[in-house]
Amino acid sequence: MKQQSGVWASLVGSALILAATSAQAAVTAHPIVRTAATSVSAVNTRSSESIFVTNNDGAVRAYPTTANGNVAPARTIAGASTGLRFPTGIAVARDGRIGVGDDIVGFGQVHALTFATNANGNVAPLTAISCGGTGIPFGAAFDSLGNLYVTNNRGAAVTVFAPSASGCVSNNRVIANAGFGLPEGVHVTDNGLVYVAGAFGVAVFAPGASGNAAPIASIAGSNTGISNGQTADVTVDAAGEIIVSNEFGILVFAADANGNVAPIRAIQGPNTGLNGANGIALDGAGNIYVANVLANTITVYARGASGNVAPIRSIAGPRTGLTAPYKIAVGI
Repeated sequence: MKQQSGVWASLVGSALILAATSAQAAVTAHPIVRTAATSVSAVNTRSSESIFVTNNDGAVRAYPTTANGNVAPARTIAGASTGLRFPTGIAVARDGRIGVGDDIVGFGQVHALTFATNANGNVAPLTAISCGGTGIPFGAAFDSLGNLYVTNNRGAAVTVFAPSASGCVSNNRVIANAGFGLPEGVHVTDNGLVYVAGAFGVAVFAPGASGNAAPIASIAGSNTGISNGQTADVTVDAAGEIIVSNEFGILVFAADANGNVAPIRAIQGPNTGLNGANGIALDGAGNIYVANVLANTITVYARGASGNVAPIRSIAGPRTGLTAPYKIAVGI
């Protein structure tokens, strides 16, 4: 496994060392009304929810949402048969399939795999998508139809694959935009809105967006509190509030946020335990789960948490197996 350095910028790649351009930071605020909707990829209200997290050692580890302290994972997906090398983005579909983006150790290919709901150990994926020359898949999300969205970090695009897609498939829907500054995280709501996080801040695309589509909203600029204009991941809660991870904390924006706007809440400070906050996800109760890539921890915050608050639970310690945890998802 190719190990990345302990420096934040190295771990998250060049997507998180570029500042947003001045044109992006100067987006004019203009209210966009967006219907609140739960997300398939990050919110699951069914019982028996689990936390799934990608790790820099080539494994996907799963824990119960009640896990706290120095606890061993309930399941680990790893080994030669899995096809995993450097798992990055992760999402859980409505039917329980686990979608994983894999960097193939920086070879610059789209590599996305799906696993069965109960996958454990050195198991083969249900599907494996591998095509050359289109970028590094740092983020993953499912829509309500089971289509898999993968961010192509080097390709400055989001590619959408059908539920049964496998191999080197063509004629995929691609959202590409000249304003993309190395996209990192992606999130799709039940009503089809596509949220993309990256070096540009956050961009929101209409359902069905394709090609060089203009976003219907963007969050960027000095008032946003997004340090260096860079975001690692994004999710949306049941009220439509936009939750963003950033190097120094978690920022929450109003559902209709657009332009250079301030967050309505922020989780930041030494008591939070945040250290290199990267992947974020929500459970059915709206609790916020964060993968801390620099601390080898998962921290959990109550819905509505704000300020320099301690997490309500933390998964940390040698028994957890957490190794530079990157992206995170919650599902069955």
